[in-house]
Amino acid sequence: MEEPSARLVWRDWILASCLSAVIGVGTATVAGVALFRFFGPHWFRYAASFVAFTVVNAGVTATLQYRVLVAPLPYLHRNQWVLSTLLGSILTWSAAFLTPFAEDLLSDGASEWWLTQETSIALGVGLGFGMGLAQMMALIEWVRDPWKWVVGSTLAWAVATPALWYVAREIGSDEPLRALPLAAGLLLLAGVVVGLIEGFVVRSLGHRDEAAIQYTRSALDEIGSIDLGD
Repeated sequence: MEEPSARLVWRDWILASCLSAVIGVGTATVAGVALFRFFGPHWFRYAASFVAFTVVNAGVTATLQYRVLVAPLPYLHRNQWVLSTLLGSILTWSAAFLTPFAEDLLSDGASEWWLTQETSIALGVGLGFGMGLAQMMALIEWVRDPWKWVVGSTLAWAVATPALWYVAREIGSDEPLRALPLAAGLLLLAGVVVGLIEGFVVRSLGHRDEAAIQYTRSALDEIGSIDLGD
């Protein structure tokens, strides 16, 4: 990518990350808290919040990310990117719920182990690594050194996740409406952090084979210029 284009991609990635945090994480958090407040039994609330975070958040995140990635990587498959993001999210959250910390999640009075600083960072590392590894599978065909994406995703979510879980704790407090402005600000901050780190990686990803991509682009342009009217 040329440098001006790389800067634009970085800017767009930060914007997409902020929207993903506010829309995806925010919606999933509100849904999860609402389920915890109003529904039972205990296992149903966790199962439903699991679905909210894996499907809603992963779907929003993957869609927004793809809209940015398609500029530097025009041949990246949308369905492959969305499915890999969804798979990474499901596997990561499944692993989190199977850890020793989660042994009491199916019983009433479960401890809020994910709200501690240490476990939220560990969860962020796991989430970033799992999502990054799954998404890397969609990037291998098109970029050089796709492992950089795993590193960037892991670092970004390790830094941002504590803020996201602080949001969950505040919204789950006795006065959730008063916590919404602070929660929205923290979500935007987390989005900026993720966008800065992941965006730096995105702008540094080089095409695996520039000649092959140029050939494919030229071939597609020639096909598109064929007059089918005769």
